[in-house]
Amino acid sequence: MLTYKQLIFITMTVLLSFSGELGAQSLPYLSFSPDSSSLLAGREVFECQSDTNRYLIQKFNIEGVQKCLGKSKSEGFNMLIITVLNSTNDVNIYGDKALTNGNLTMPYITNGNDFRDHIQYDYWDNVEWVVDELARQKMYVALYPVAPTIVTDKKMTRAEARVYMNLLCRKLASKSNVVWLIDSRNSPEVWATIAATAHENNPRQLVVDMAEKSFLIERKPTN
Repeated sequence: MLTYKQLIFITMTVLLSFSGELGAQSLPYLSFSPDSSSLLAGREVFECQSDTNRYLIQKFNIEGVQKCLGKSKSEGFNMLIITVLNSTNDVNIYGDKALTNGNLTMPYITNGNDFRDHIQYDYWDNVEWVVDELARQKMYVALYPVAPTIVTDKKMTRAEARVYMNLLCRKLASKSNVVWLIDSRNSPEVWATIAATAHENNPRQLVVDMAEKSFLIERKPTN
């Protein structure tokens, strides 16, 4: 008899095969204008209209993610704000844990990333798929690498931040639709390490300090 997770992965195979045929779109990297008053997508002004779904990665299956993104897109949003890791005990809807024994320097990673294999396809493969699915929808993703509470509660050191970000960037450093979010109002030295590590892995990916550039969250579609 098939387990619940195996049944889920049969459904995933169909959905992912369909979406995979479309291919992830390559969007222009975002950057700040010379006076830092606006965002640019390539050389064009980017009017950021951001939606928020902090628990998208943890709480939704593939079909649920596609529905959420479709709804955001239809409402005029062009960016989604999500959190890669909300707690050190995070598990996604498929039962895949993010970390080994809650250790930030030991993401639970399996060999391979074939979505047809429920053992190979892990939490981090799914994170990458979500980012690619946003690109297919021609949407950007603003990522908190970890929830600010993980940093403010002193659950992450600077050394752990560097190891964790290097591991995360192995998955996402090539994605042109990624913007990294930090919040330097608390434990600024840890957030600075997160920002520096992201920049080292891909200088073209924008890093935004929400303590200074809150318009990414505040601006919403008016239509």
